Amino acid sequence: MNAAERLQAVLSSFEDLSEVLNVVEALQAAGEWDDALEDRAHDALNARFEAQDFTVERAQHWTHSNYTKLICPFSETFSGQRLGDVLDVQAFGQGFARTARLVSSRRWERKLDAKDGAKLAQLPALTQLQGLEIAEQTLGPRGVADLTSSPNLSSLRALSITGSISGHIGAAAMASNPALSNLEILILSQGRLGTRGVEALAASPYLGNLRVLVLDENVLTAGAFAAIAQSETLSGLTYLSLNSNKNVGAAGVAALAASTTLRSLRTLLLRNVNMRTTGAKALAQSPILQTVEDLSTLGNHITKTGEQALRDSPYTRPAG
Repeated sequence: MNAAERLQAVLSSFEDLSEVLNVVEALQAAGEWDDALEDRAHDALNARFEAQDFTVERAQHWTHSNYTKLICPFSETFSGQRLGDVLDVQAFGQGFARTARLVSSRRWERKLDAKDGAKLAQLPALTQLQGLEIAEQTLGPRGVADLTSSPNLSSLRALSITGSISGHIGAAAMASNPALSNLEILILSQGRLGTRGVEALAASPYLGNLRVLVLDENVLTAGAFAAIAQSETLSGLTYLSLNSNKNVGAAGVAALAASTTLRSLRTLLLRNVNMRTTGAKALAQSPILQTVEDLSTLGNHITKTGEQALRDSPYTRPAG
């Protein structure tokens, strides 16, 4: 079987993108990979992804450790190079592969700082991006704000900024940028957003197309959960992850449970938010569970009574 046949075989039958990636890497290692094969892979993967539920299959990849590599096997990774070299559209292909990863893979590599945020915002190549991942950088709130205020982000459908402090300043900049109106996936984990930052996102007139929102480890309070619960902007969410915000407590979960706008959720992740039994009971009586297929409440000190309440919820989908 030649290289083209091997590629076509996996493109015709794969269930997980890692299968395609394994074949691509094997062909590259054997020196058999070329532009024609890359074009064929891009076309096939684009067609496959456009036919899938964007907010479920893509969100699963974008919220796991190697999400971008799986979603975009041809994307470019930042490792301390000049930004202009990284964000060369030709470097990371076309279609869904128009994604840039700004990740310093080694501790000693240069990280992006606040000045880089402003420089990055001005690069024309940003206009071509559909996905942008920034991880473990030192942009700070001002650098994040400068970048996410850019008018060059109008094609962006997925944005992940993790381990790079955004704060409420960065969140407010995103919320007020009309260029982000096409955004469907927003991941802002470990960003110290605080309640003010979440309130800004929830009130944004431009983020109404969001389907996936991940705000893990942001020191949120009950007020942040209430803002999400009451937001018309976020009413289209199908995937909501609020893990490891330990200051939320039962009051925050009860506020979320009382939402009259969150009626499309299919995934709801509430691990380690200190909901305890009181919060679990409130959640069990919430209509927002009617559409939820994946609910996680681990690490919340819920008693057997609370666990039973969730199992007996009139809104929980029966197993199987």
